[in-house]
Amino acid sequence: MSRAIRKRIAHQCSVRCAGLEPTVAALDHERDIALANKETLVMAGDLVMERVKEREKSLPD
Repeated sequence: MSRAIRKRIAHQCSVRCAGLEPTVAALDHERDIALANKETLVMAGDLVMERVKEREKSLPD
């Protein structure tokens, strides 16, 4: 994860709950995120979208 946080966009492709913590960490480090699956949003969509809006980051369509 440390390599992904240093980049401008963090690509998250972990399965099940493994992707939640790195996704939130990337947002906390002011990174855009690119999710390769929906598990993170299904599990904690409200939390992730709140962080996205707080930091004015984007989730690609």
